[in-house]
Amino acid sequence: MKYIYIIGFSLIYSFVLNLVYFKKNHLQTRETKYYSILLIVNLIGLVGETMCSIVGFTFPENSPISHFFTKTFMSTLTCFTIMMSLYIYSLCLSDKESIFDKVKKFSLAFLIFSIFVIFALPITTAVGFATGPSCDYVYNVGTVLITLSIITTLVCFKKIDITKAIPFFVFTVFNIVIAFIQRLNPQVTLTTSMETLVLFIMYFTIENPDLKLLAEVQKARNLSEQTSNEKSNFLNVVTMDIKDKLDKVEVISNNIASLTKNKDILYEVSELNNIVNVSRNNIRQTIDISSLDSKYIKNIKNKYNVKLLLDGVYLGSKEKAHDGVDYRFVLSEGMPEYLFGDSMKVKQILNSVLDNALKYTNKGFVEFRASAIIKYDVCRLILVVEDSGCGIDILKHNEIMTNHNEMSDSDIENIDNKIVSLSVVRKMLNLLGGTISINSENGKGTKVQIILDQRIAFGEKSSEDKVIDKYNETLLSKKRIGVVSLSDKSVKVIKNTLKRECDVHIFDVTLDLLNELRSEVRYDLVFIDEDMEKIDARSFIYKIKKEGIECPVVVLCNEINFNTKKELLNDGFTGVMSKNLSKDDVKECVNKL
Repeated sequence: MKYIYIIGFSLIYSFVLNLVYFKKNHLQTRETKYYSILLIVNLIGLVGETMCSIVGFTFPENSPISHFFTKTFMSTLTCFTIMMSLYIYSLCLSDKESIFDKVKKFSLAFLIFSIFVIFALPITTAVGFATGPSCDYVYNVGTVLITLSIITTLVCFKKIDITKAIPFFVFTVFNIVIAFIQRLNPQVTLTTSMETLVLFIMYFTIENPDLKLLAEVQKARNLSEQTSNEKSNFLNVVTMDIKDKLDKVEVISNNIASLTKNKDILYEVSELNNIVNVSRNNIRQTIDISSLDSKYIKNIKNKYNVKLLLDGVYLGSKEKAHDGVDYRFVLSEGMPEYLFGDSMKVKQILNSVLDNALKYTNKGFVEFRASAIIKYDVCRLILVVEDSGCGIDILKHNEIMTNHNEMSDSDIENIDNKIVSLSVVRKMLNLLGGTISINSENGKGTKVQIILDQRIAFGEKSSEDKVIDKYNETLLSKKRIGVVSLSDKSVKVIKNTLKRECDVHIFDVTLDLLNELRSEVRYDLVFIDEDMEKIDARSFIYKIKKEGIECPVVVLCNEINFNTKKELLNDGFTGVMSKNLSKDDVKECVNKL
């Protein structure tokens, strides 16, 4: 081992790599788990190889100390190869959990067996290198493990991300080169240094996102969802308020009608009631989102780009506008990119309505407006065509809106035409689960409003969204623990014990945690000091029980006796523990969940 300076540089670099990696928090995935183990094994191997070099030059050949350090070093080589193989199996068997678990258990058992064999077999140590059955065993095991990993990778080649397998292929190639070099010069031992290089490459290929950045992105996503929910809540409040006001107007108008027989007044009251009914209908069809639910939508699997369709309809009908007519298209923000629905029928309906508006508008304007109200995975399309044309005759209007008959033979015959009549448009919308309302006066223009609820077709998620979703799954799989305590010792013990397995949140004011629980933030367990200020433990458990909040609570006491413990358990606490708690106490408490 006269090339100790290479080992020295590798040792420094491995130490820095360990420091950089473990300083940051990481997603607890299979990749990061095995990478963490490989980093530690490599660092131990470099330290072991350095010790072998020092012992080799200090102690005589074949001394027991030389044998011990050399066999320890060879054990780290075997461990590294087994862990690298497990990393490859974790990629190839990602969808076969049960098989991977069996492979993992066998590999760990085989590692223990191999260490025993390495120490049991004889070895001959000299200055700078070693030979013998123990060394041969390590080389043979490494060859078999790498061969099996290569075969597994080739079999599963199509379903794995090949980028993540690059470090393994580099490891394989370097092992072949180093084996050839050591045949020529046994004193050149570069295996652990090569492992360090492989781990450096691996750092950039494993899925290793910055959790702080992901937390910020997730916070932004939550804020967006919260804004959407607040908008929905606002619409519900406004809808209920308007409905309430309309009900009062109707009651007052009916009271007025009952107090007079004046025909003019009764006519005005009738007109007022008509306005109230029309307003109710408009509210129900547009901003009332209480019935906006995907289970009420016709299940159509056809996915289409709604923005592209609307733009196409507008541009396709633009040439039909008379000279001097201001034909404009207004698309509101927040329109989804893709929806599930019958795009051909939607296009036909819009073309027909626009054709009617453009045909009978010789001056003034024709405005085509498209907006959307979104609730979860459902989009309410609000499509309005308004014009300043000649309007629709009252008899024709009544014929369109009151005809509830199914499609006639002539309707079916003409349904494949690009342009159909408004009465057929209404029947088509009924089939699609939509509605149409027409407000028109002779000589003053027409306003046609189409309401259609469709399911949003979410596109292929970006790699960033997939990582965020994976991050969410990881967080959701962790138990969420709340700690309300002013005792630094208690907080430190709980936090250090659970920081890897659980998501621990620390509070120094009870009200902060109580407000989170009221906001439906889920906690799997809460630790609380019995003597917190303002809201103590007893008051806290009383409040959450009264408000119907289900959450296990463990109270931390200064002193515990039988009567106190019994009393606290009767109050509804899940457990009673001393403030001088140990790591084992905390683990036992969480494991009971």
